[in-house]
Amino acid sequence: MATAAKQLSYPKKLTDHLKQFSVEKKDECKIYREWLFSYTADSGDAGSDCPCGKKGIRYLCYIRNKFTRKETFVGTTCVEFFDEDMKEVLKLTLGLISTGITAQYKGSGNREKQRFEIRGNSILVTKQSRLKALFNHVPIYQKRNGKWEIQVFTSENGLIEGRRYKMRIKTSRWDQHYGTGITFTVIERQETD
Repeated sequence: MATAAKQLSYPKKLTDHLKQFSVEKKDECKIYREWLFSYTADSGDAGSDCPCGKKGIRYLCYIRNKFTRKETFVGTTCVEFFDEDMKEVLKLTLGLISTGITAQYKGSGNREKQRFEIRGNSILVTKQSRLKALFNHVPIYQKRNGKWEIQVFTSENGLIEGRRYKMRIKTSRWDQHYGTGITFTVIERQETD
């Protein structure tokens, strides 16, 4: 949630932008509490502008209004106004989308997802308990043999079981009547040695 210090310093341009998509129109704190972080996208270059007025942002943090279901994006600094708990998730998301993760393909998973084995010291494993504290469903699993797997949305085309792949991954947040969760979607992958 927004902190008291941030309540006093909401960017006016951003507040005006959000008002048009929010139920609340007067109380800034309530306006910002209507919005939740959804996912981060890499625009490929620093050619986008945040609604607060900051120019030249590359990573677009999409937020969704809980009531109107409208979606818009903000920069990596402004996203912190919306969901204090999401700072850690944002840092993880930016790492997965910019530098990626290396994993070994293990085969098909549940619901059109693919299974990949990841190292126990990877950022996903070290942050998985925090993610599970924030979300009901997180596609990171420790197998009986002690090894870790993630399930990601990606095409099976060209994947060879047992091979390692370097993947850039988009993390998305979802909300359903039975809980909240995150999904991982591969936006780029290449085979490694």
